[in-house]
Amino acid sequence: MTPFHRSCCLASFLGLFGLTLLGCGDRTPALPPSVTPPPLEQATVVADEEDHDHPDHGSRGGHLVEMSDGSKVEVAFADDVDMFSVYPNDPSKVTKIDMVTTVDGKETTYTFKKTPTFDSVVYALTDAELSTAAKMGETVDIKLVVVSETGEITGKYVFHMH
Repeated sequence: MTPFHRSCCLASFLGLFGLTLLGCGDRTPALPPSVTPPPLEQATVVADEEDHDHPDHGSRGGHLVEMSDGSKVEVAFADDVDMFSVYPNDPSKVTKIDMVTTVDGKETTYTFKKTPTFDSVVYALTDAELSTAAKMGETVDIKLVVVSETGEITGKYVFHMH
């Protein structure tokens, strides 16, 4: 066997061996262990051990706001883009969603935009001023206002981020 044939055979073998090891599955690179999020059970234990009030989480990872009618509305926040997303319980009946901040007695109203999604409706607002106000903590009072065909309900929004 010539050196050329040996090289071809070796290359074929290594290629076949490599395909056997890799298979046909997902080729997405794995995250290093330091980037992998902790299991849900561990995150729950850590949150339970923290010594502060923590709002319940909704199905989309946002915090639940208790409303004046006893219902809860999910509010999610994306810090990197200063975006708030509100997921009302019955979006087909909602006509308007606002957040009203009160700082030193001065009220400012922020109106959310209705945005259809593939399976529901979300009310979203990207606003750096509202984001800054929310991060100011107890010095700012934030009220979530949901207006629907049946009336208006309100709830106190408490910003919380880990």
